[in-house]
Amino acid sequence: MQKPSVYVGNLPKDYYQLDLFKHVKALGFKILAATILPDKQTRKQNRFGFLAFNDEAEARRCAQALNNTELNGSILRCSYQEKKDSFDPKSNVIVRGIESSVTQE
Repeated sequence: MQKPSVYVGNLPKDYYQLDLFKHVKALGFKILAATILPDKQTRKQNRFGFLAFNDEAEARRCAQALNNTELNGSILRCSYQEKKDSFDPKSNVIVRGIESSVTQE
């Protein structure tokens, strides 16, 4: 059974798994792991990752608390992953080239 997870998007450039793990842990959340995989083509760090939790309520609370917060100049976009198999980074879609005037709504 997959652990409850949270998608974290718009991470700062050159931000790594350990950085993300320490940041979330310092905020008081009971996190199991943070995952940020490098882009297969460019081998650069992606600007999105996933957080794994033991408890669904803790994952939902973390997603709500972190969404739209600033981290090193970047506004984070976080959401609880509803599907049990959603921790797989290959199952997400990246949309690039969106104009800066587009809002989250």
